[in-house]
Amino acid sequence: MNVTCALRPGCAVCGAVRAGRRVARQRLERVEPNQRVKVNLSGLTIKGVTFSQNVQEALGTIIQRIDAEPPTYLVELLFSFKGIKRVEIPEERIRRA
Repeated sequence: MNVTCALRPGCAVCGAVRAGRRVARQRLERVEPNQRVKVNLSGLTIKGVTFSQNVQEALGTIIQRIDAEPPTYLVELLFSFKGIKRVEIPEERIRRA
């Protein structure tokens, strides 16, 4: 899945930090499959779809952990965005619902 974002510089998932943008990082204590979460999709491009700054609290359900470093999860969204229902999201963009 092709994912780019502006959250952290230099990691495999993220690109450069946008000027003046502050991002609150909330660590998840433990994320389990089938857990309801809110994901911040703003600024991401997934499968050619760029999400606007308005998509900061999309509801979804954790399906599974994809990668350990950086921690990345497969999330099934409650609502489809332009045909996209499942997304791979870095942990920094996930918080409990």
